[in-house]
Amino acid sequence: MPPTRAGAHSSRAYLVGPVGDTLTSKGDIPVSALSGLPFILPSAPNGLRNALDAVARHDKLTVTPVIEADSLPLFKSLAEQERLYSVLPLHAVWTEIEEGRLQAAKIADPRLQRSITMAMSKSKGPARAVQVASAAIRSIVQELGDRGMWHSTALELKTN
Repeated sequence: MPPTRAGAHSSRAYLVGPVGDTLTSKGDIPVSALSGLPFILPSAPNGLRNALDAVARHDKLTVTPVIEADSLPLFKSLAEQERLYSVLPLHAVWTEIEEGRLQAAKIADPRLQRSITMAMSKSKGPARAVQVASAAIRSIVQELGDRGMWHSTALELKTN
């Protein structure tokens, strides 16, 4: 049987850069603003990198990383200290932005939005432990969404 969806959030992509940077000080930026910037990006395959590469090809943008790495702490450090840029979801740099170490501008392009849902099999129904854990997850996701980390959408549990 198909799973049931219990909750969702959408996470937009942000251009992350050093504090004081003009480009990342803007609220929203067009995807065209990414062309030619010095990036540190994850190596492929990576979901966000694949989406970014597809948008760049489609829009004929030059998005070439100076460094490819698979370390979020390295992305943050090089953006802060070496003035490189990265494209990340806001929750990945939330703490550094709150601490004033990085800043980020939302990339105004829905092609770089990611949706995450929680699904459960409806063949047997969730066990009590699963119900408790999923309720806690929904609560945390909603709380962080209310703080602005992402856009949360409460979905009703569908059963057939």
